[in-house]
Amino acid sequence: MHENLIAKINSNRLVAKIKSLTSGYDVYIVGGFIPSIILGKEITDIDFIIKDDFREVLKILEKELGRKAILLGKHHPEKTYRFPTKLGLIDITECLGDFEKNLMTRDLTINSISYSLSRDEFIDPLDGLGDISKKILRFTSEESVLSDPVRLLRILRFISKFSDFQIED
Repeated sequence: MHENLIAKINSNRLVAKIKSLTSGYDVYIVGGFIPSIILGKEITDIDFIIKDDFREVLKILEKELGRKAILLGKHHPEKTYRFPTKLGLIDITECLGDFEKNLMTRDLTINSISYSLSRDEFIDPLDGLGDISKKILRFTSEESVLSDPVRLLRILRFISKFSDFQIED
């Protein structure tokens, strides 16, 4: 299953562009892209996390994409920048601290899956791929909901997008 999924991910034009521009850097796809591509849903944006050399990668992307990145959420310690492109939105976030811990603090297990562009491999600490195959929506932890109650509303949005999924009790 993973070989076909990797081929599908790498054939996405936006992923291929970012992969070619960031060769040699630790860049990961995170968020809803992976569940969406597995389930054949429309993809309008891709979230990336940069582990090292964030400023350098940001400068490369600004130069090669021909535009300045837009800073989002100025008050959050992990800076996220957005690039609107003809192919879709690109959000890149600086990873501060432990990368796997970052994944485990996301809202849902299906959003805690990461894909390394440089190594063509998945990092899936909470078995989000398994939850996709079982069609389960599961919070990463009780703390993730308590720390951000808006996540309760987000799961409803996911149910509307993935209508054949069930929310785990």
